[in-house]
Amino acid sequence: MAKSVVQLDYDGFFRAFLSPPYINFRPKRASPIPFSQLKCANDFTEDSISQHFITAVRTHHLTPESTLATTLFDALSTNREAKHKIQAGIYRSTDIPKRGHPHWADQKVSFQFTRYVAGVDPFEPRKFKFGFGEDCTETGRELERETLCEHIYAIAELLFAAQHRVFLFMVLIIGRRFRLLRWDRAGVIVTPSVDYVEQSILLCDCLRRLSLLDDISLGFDPTATRLRPRDSDFLRMDATALDDPRDVDHTERRIEEDEIGDTFVFRYVRSSFRDSLSAGWPRYQLRVRDCDDTRDFLVGKPLHLPSGVIGRGTRGYVALDCKTQRFVWLKDAWRACDLATDREGDILGKLNLAGVANVPTLLCHGDVQEQMTITDEWWIRPDEDGKSRSMVWTGILADWELAKPIDTGRSLQAHRVGTHQFMSVNLLSDPFRPVTVPDELESFFHALVYFSVRYLRSNCPSPTSWINSYFLASGMPDMYLGGMKTAMIQDEGRLTMLLPPGPLLFNSPMDKLLSGLIKGFTAHYKVMAHELEQSRSPSWSSSSAASSPDAAKTGPQAAAAARPKTLVVLPSFSDDPELVAALAARKAYKPPDTTPTAEDRELAHRVEDHDFALDFIATLLRHKGWPDDDRTPVLPVPTSDPRPEPEPEPEPEPQFASGGTDPEPAPKRRRRATPKAKTTGALAQTTRPPATAPRMRKQTRAVSRSKSRPGRRS
Repeated sequence: MAKSVVQLDYDGFFRAFLSPPYINFRPKRASPIPFSQLKCANDFTEDSISQHFITAVRTHHLTPESTLATTLFDALSTNREAKHKIQAGIYRSTDIPKRGHPHWADQKVSFQFTRYVAGVDPFEPRKFKFGFGEDCTETGRELERETLCEHIYAIAELLFAAQHRVFLFMVLIIGRRFRLLRWDRAGVIVTPSVDYVEQSILLCDCLRRLSLLDDISLGFDPTATRLRPRDSDFLRMDATALDDPRDVDHTERRIEEDEIGDTFVFRYVRSSFRDSLSAGWPRYQLRVRDCDDTRDFLVGKPLHLPSGVIGRGTRGYVALDCKTQRFVWLKDAWRACDLATDREGDILGKLNLAGVANVPTLLCHGDVQEQMTITDEWWIRPDEDGKSRSMVWTGILADWELAKPIDTGRSLQAHRVGTHQFMSVNLLSDPFRPVTVPDELESFFHALVYFSVRYLRSNCPSPTSWINSYFLASGMPDMYLGGMKTAMIQDEGRLTMLLPPGPLLFNSPMDKLLSGLIKGFTAHYKVMAHELEQSRSPSWSSSSAASSPDAAKTGPQAAAAARPKTLVVLPSFSDDPELVAALAARKAYKPPDTTPTAEDRELAHRVEDHDFALDFIATLLRHKGWPDDDRTPVLPVPTSDPRPEPEPEPEPEPQFASGGTDPEPAPKRRRRATPKAKTTGALAQTTRPPATAPRMRKQTRAVSRSKSRPGRRS
């Protein structure tokens, strides 16, 4: 996070962020000692600091038209969110209930309190030295510093996920010192640490400014309207979420005549919308521009939540279209403000006009105050004869704003964007290389590995740990390069486990699919390394005596070169048997021959284009060895229970043999895994850009979940 932190003095912070023209911020006279009860705050506990601070702010009326209040965290959320309570925040007076605590999602400015420990401030340079006789060791203080850093980062992450914001203000109180923080998707701006007891006027000015700012100046998205329980749209969402007997079962099967009409709703879609109406999560009406018009969508909790604050922050909703009363998929994300990055809606429009299948169908897209929207809907495919219909699920390829037309030559951009875990080792090792077909095929392979280990039965006892070890290299300069992923794809040519040691197997044709692909990539890297070495090696065969420096000398120079040279007698080491043996071994050593064999070049040829991969996958999909129960049990939705997610029970050692003669391909039996689970899994691969992300531009997208109907929204 250090690369994304910028420190700004208070005068600059006030001028840039806390001085809107509609408010007169002339300093007002305040009590000379509003925080006198906090003189010994460095000796207080966290709870004592927050209680005294809130009491002082309320007693001296330091937040006009607003209230600084504590809140309880009661949202149904992930385990990580449950570990970090929101302690206090500035609320509008109208949002404070007569009884109880205000809702955590209504806070305008977040306050975080912590006890004083030397060096605990995560934004303070680590220049302190530990002395003897102190209570904490250096390791203990470093751990507390990291814990605080993780805490405030998690709070910012939660508020960005639950509230529709462009940026977020936070006040950090450590003992008797404070900082102002301004978060956005590109990083955080912080002010210097100041003693608020000695400089109480400065803190009073900060509190007054923050309490008088309007919602836009506080970073709230003006196109998102918070819904209250008595609002008609709030009640409409509850009514729409109720079970409807007319909803269609999404199981793959032959469809009977008149079973599905012109308009319908899949049962799992309504169920997902009902699950999003969590009691602890705020609901919103989102307004999206559609050319010269606007359309409204009602959303609850995202089906997919982003991980981290810095980056694209992609959220996915099952939303209700207020105009058509139909369910849609709405995607909200940030994209890099880069001239080389096209708008996803424009790309999808071209793909739809060209009749490209298995990509999102564009319903509408347009900028909404620099926010982009796209639409895609589920596909239902009729038999070619047109006489009977079947329910068949296929995948789609999304995130087309990262695509580059091959005829423009724009294969590079200012900042490499994408899911770094799934990028090829080739691109991670050299970000300035242009993207090639082998790189894209390798990205597909890494994504396939992730979802296979995450959702399919295998002999891996801990899928989460294996995935972390495969994609992340702990302690490396680049956390995405240098781990198991690099070793297996470049050197080993197979997927293995460390504990217990041995091959990673799925007891299905997936073993042969992954093995066939990874061998091609390993051979590709071998051929590529050999060709690079050949290009760097000098051509000794063209050397001759004429090229020697002495050969061109004539006259006095030739005579000087012909004189005997003085020899320096070196001591003999022949009496040292170990040295003699080492020198002999060195002379006898021959470097291994890295020249690719004919088999290596044939395997590397497989990943030079898409032909082999397409045929190979299509053949294995018809293999009769696919089991119906190869998917791991669907785990329950995480709640506020802080206990870790349980891992599935270890599977017995697989008996599927990938070698030998394959049986005659037969039609693959369809698995009855629900598309809801597949959608959830697909969303797990959301991009997390590097911490040094450029200036961002927000974008929203909507995807229809009902019958396909191409065209733009109006």
